[in-house]
Amino acid sequence: MKAASKENNWDLNYGEIAKIFRAGCIIRAQFLQKITDAYVENADIANLLLAPYFKQIADEYQQALRDVVSYAVQNGIPTPTFSAAIAYYDSYRSAVLPGQPDPGAA
Repeated sequence: MKAASKENNWDLNYGEIAKIFRAGCIIRAQFLQKITDAYVENADIANLLLAPYFKQIADEYQQALRDVVSYAVQNGIPTPTFSAAIAYYDSYRSAVLPGQPDPGAA
């Protein structure tokens, strides 16, 4: 949404969007309130993983997710969403990634 908002000059209020979704959602999860809170605290946050609450949760549970994915891979159990989640987390927190061109090597 953030990329589309920027490209189309929509100036979306992400905290308000989360609040509206929560009001109309069957689940009405507390998780949506945490999203609202993160955008109220910093409307320009680039990624929710940078918000204190979500950073703490990701840091706290990343090893458990790694263990689940590792077990699944070793036992031939497909877990594409979990695998993608930990890969995204790792790529987001890494300044340099394997296979990424070295900007100084030209």
